[in-house]
Amino acid sequence: MPFKRYRDLGSGDQIVTQDKSWDRVHGVNHEDGPPGKVLVTTDRARRVEYDANATVKVV
Repeated sequence: MPFKRYRDLGSGDQIVTQDKSWDRVHGVNHEDGPPGKVLVTTDRARRVEYDANATVKVV
């Protein structure tokens, strides 16, 4: 499976979560979080903060 940085995710990307299930990305907010962080909204969670350079599996 390919990987992407959280900062590079886009709407519609499907990611593999820590519990090994899939979740669809609705948006990535680069502006409202602290420096070096992004806020990701998915089907399951809203505005979860991640390190912008951390990687995640994409399916």
